[in-house]
Order: sequence, then structure tokens, then C-alpha cells
Amino acid sequence: MLYIEFHNKFTHKYPDDKILRKVDIYWKLHNKPGWIDNELCKRMIKDIDKSEVISDKVIDSPIFGSMSPASLSGGVLSLIIMYNTDAIVDFTNCGDNCVPWLIEISKLKDVYTVCEYLPWFPDGTYDVYVNGVLCHNRRDVMLAYLPVRNDYEDYVASLYGVDEDE
Repeated sequence: MLYIEFHNKFTHKYPDDKILRKVDIYWKLHNKPGWIDNELCKRMIKDIDKSEVISDKVIDSPIFGSMSPASLSGGVLSLIIMYNTDAIVDFTNCGDNCVPWLIEISKLKDVYTVCEYLPWFPDGTYDVYVNGVLCHNRRDVMLAYLPVRNDYEDYVASLYGVDEDE
């Protein structure tokens, strides 16, 4: 099951030290042999970064040639970390092309994440908790996101002394 909390930089329920934002640093310090040596991760890398897994230590990229897995995009590294650990990874590092893979991973295990923007969820039916509300499709996700967006706009307006009626 996927549990995603949309928030702004100022309000979220997880302590900052529990949210993984620097996936590249985490990868360099904590990755383990075998993290990318499975079909799901190979398919994610192929789809998102257009690259092939040669071994645990070598990725073949059409742009960069042979490279370390540490050089994969932040989106792919985030997904691989979510798949292999129970870390609460900030999905703000990911693009919309990562959402289908996030849903795929959440079918295999519980995934907890936070995000500062509304990614484009695909058409179809899936189960995802958004800020505690069970959602089954893109429309549900968007409706669950709106209160967060409105709270953020109100917060920013209050910082600048802007009246809603102006």
C-alpha cells in the first residue's frame, strides 16, 4: 500500500530527521550488493534513465557510457531505495515518470513517502492513502491534495500580509 503525505516545506507529520531527501548521499553510504540486481529495478532503470544494468557496479548509459549506479537519476535512486528499505523518501526528488513505478512498488510492500507537489498520477485504479484519505484514482488523489495546496497558499499570503479578498 502507498501512503503519501503532501505537504509544504513548513508542515508535515514526519520529523525532518526521518525524511530521506539526499538520496545520492544515502546511496553512496548505504547501498548494498543486489539492490539493482532484480527485474523490477532493471525495468525501472531502463524505463526512467534509458540505461541497462550490466552488474551491481556498472550501468550502461546511452549518454554517459559505463557509469556507477550512484550516477543514476535521483528519481531512480529514490525508487530503488524505497524498494529495498523502509526509508521515508521525499518523492519531491522524482518526476511524474516515477509515479507508475511507485505504485508498482506499493503493490509489493508498504511505502511511505512525502511530496511537496502533486505528481501526475496515471489513469486507472489503485489504492493510495493521501494524507490519511484512501484514494482509488487520479481524481481522488487530486481532491485529497487540494486542502494542502490551499493551506500553503494561505500561509504564504500571511507571510506577505496579503488579504484573500484583495
